Amino acid sequence: MAYMSGDAIAVGPVRRRSFRRDRIVTPRGLWPALSPNGRRIAFILPEGDGPESSLATIGVGGGLIRRLVTTSNSQEWPSWSPDGRHILYSTNAPGTPGQIHMWRVPAAGGRPRPLGVGRSPDSSPDGRKIAFITGDAVWTMNPDGSGRRRVARHPPIGMVWRLAWSPDGTRIAYVYYPVGSSDPGQVRIVRRNGRGDHRVRLPSRVPNLSYVHWGSG
Repeated sequence: MAYMSGDAIAVGPVRRRSFRRDRIVTPRGLWPALSPNGRRIAFILPEGDGPESSLATIGVGGGLIRRLVTTSNSQEWPSWSPDGRHILYSTNAPGTPGQIHMWRVPAAGGRPRPLGVGRSPDSSPDGRKIAFITGDAVWTMNPDGSGRRRVARHPPIGMVWRLAWSPDGTRIAYVYYPVGSSDPGQVRIVRRNGRGDHRVRLPSRVPNLSYVHWGSG
């Protein structure tokens, strides 16, 4: 697995007794995402101390960093298409303050393609849909950004944060913060067709939620 370790990005086995043997692949990076073949990591590389950042990739063993997209605005949450040919991400687009826009760029390099307003884009395992969020809702759309469909919605005072597809592509897990309540956050699951939205019961030792990821099992 790949994960953030302070300002660095590290890789290590899922099953471990300690983190001592994990490898730091880059001393600076955010939101790592492993490629489908497990050979490369997509991540956001801060450029300097300002908002400028790059969408970049690096091998799981470290080495040369390849910058794919560099913007003067912050970028976030890269994810791979199932075939490993494209990387999805979101960013604050110039000229539209406060609006988060989604993009798709070839993993080999090329021109980013806009996918519309939204954040946390993630391809379904079959590659036929992309799930994403907009404030208080979870949506799906086609790979080209068309066919947007809302599958889960909450009161405007709440906030949907991250999401992840189930391995079989039938469900979407997501993090929801009911702002204004004492609830520290929820993990919820909704079916791909928008039915059966429900909260997942978590152990009491899990006090706060930030991210969600669905294992391969």
